[in-house]
Amino acid sequence: MALQVSTIETYLEAALGGSSAAPYTTVNIVNHTGQWLVNARPWKWCEGATANLSLVSGQSFVALPRLRSIVSVYPTNGLTVQWEFTTIDDLQKIRSTGTVSPLKYWGAVTHTPQAGGGAPIARIELYPTPSADANDFLVLHYHADWTPVRVATDYVSIPEWLEPVFIWACTEVVRAFEEYDKGAEAGMLGYDRLARLAQSKVWTDAVARDGSLQPGIGRLTNGAAESGPHHWDTRFHVQVTNP
Repeated sequence: MALQVSTIETYLEAALGGSSAAPYTTVNIVNHTGQWLVNARPWKWCEGATANLSLVSGQSFVALPRLRSIVSVYPTNGLTVQWEFTTIDDLQKIRSTGTVSPLKYWGAVTHTPQAGGGAPIARIELYPTPSADANDFLVLHYHADWTPVRVATDYVSIPEWLEPVFIWACTEVVRAFEEYDKGAEAGMLGYDRLARLAQSKVWTDAVARDGSLQPGIGRLTNGAAESGPHHWDTRFHVQVTNP
């Protein structure tokens, strides 16, 4: 069943032997733990997010949604327009040449600070600068970031099979705050506790479950994999299984 913040709070109280008097809330603990969880590895369950990106005339960048990492970017019309990622340094060199090709765009991910402070905003710097608006010009496939919870009645956006790991992680985070002054052995400082969790069998089992939904990712391509003769019968193709 779906995991609610209020349910996690009961686990935290059991772990601490009562309510905490520390200046944090269960919502804080859940969000801190969630950020650690999505950053710990490129989970397949975070990979399904997509977005269409539009170009704005005269604007040399395109804003990105809130995300962990980019999986791929492709033009909507891939038959006539090419897309290539490069470094911001190389992008500036390409811009300095003044060469414009309507058939190819280059991009580099950068971060820009917000005027009022807060987390910087990720975006893709473009070249060439669009000369006209183009709706849904690019298709972005990405690993989603953590979905923050706000109140005790919110549900945590994780698969049900990952709930035991998440509850354990939340208890380790709250204990780290509560027992920070009891020494490294009794009260492991900060996220050292989570490093121990990430070495456990329950974590390894969760990682295996995450990768087991799709049995393969197709046949090998490029390099030596394509050096042999092709055959119409797919039984002769070398498949990548258990990715």
